[in-house]
Amino acid sequence: MAETVCDCGAIRIVLAQAPQQIFDCQCSFCQKKGVLWAYFAVDQVQIVAAETATTPYLRGPGLSEFHTCRTCGCTTHWRPTDGRNEMGVNARLLEPQVRRAAQVVIDPGPD
Repeated sequence: MAETVCDCGAIRIVLAQAPQQIFDCQCSFCQKKGVLWAYFAVDQVQIVAAETATTPYLRGPGLSEFHTCRTCGCTTHWRPTDGRNEMGVNARLLEPQVRRAAQVVIDPGPD
């Protein structure tokens, strides 16, 4: 199990396991956000936060909803809106030793 929080602590994310791989998405959006993604099945991630703790942003044709903490501005995760069983957690929020233990993979991204 691994756990992380945004900068202010309003959003806590509990993962079923530490990621083995972290993806550096090269799409223009992820590069602007400065995120690294750890991908998980939806049921392997628990978001512990008030329902209004994040600001969602629906990007592109509506396949993914990106969440940012309303208080500190950290991008925390994205969720699928099309029924996929995969979501992403911002690995930059993980403890440094967890990130260092994972292999970083360059992902060309969708655009």
